[in-house]
Amino acid sequence: DQRAGRTANVAFSMDSYTVFDLLAFYKVNQNVKLNLDLKNVFNTEYEEGAFGNVYAYPGAPRTVQVGIAYTL
Repeated sequence: DQRAGRTANVAFSMDSYTVFDLLAFYKVNQNVKLNLDLKNVFNTEYEEGAFGNVYAYPGAPRTVQVGIAYTL
């Protein structure tokens, strides 16, 4: 599949892509919750967007984010 790099310029196209993300939560107790967010699990290389037919913006590589939430 192909997709237009810009609506006004259908002559320029980029490959389609699929990115898999995971999000997990763990409730430690009534007040504490942990989370793990893994984006682009398979570290897929892709073009997120483009400016005309000159420059394509690369998509984000694999990223990991952890967090903790405390409720009073």
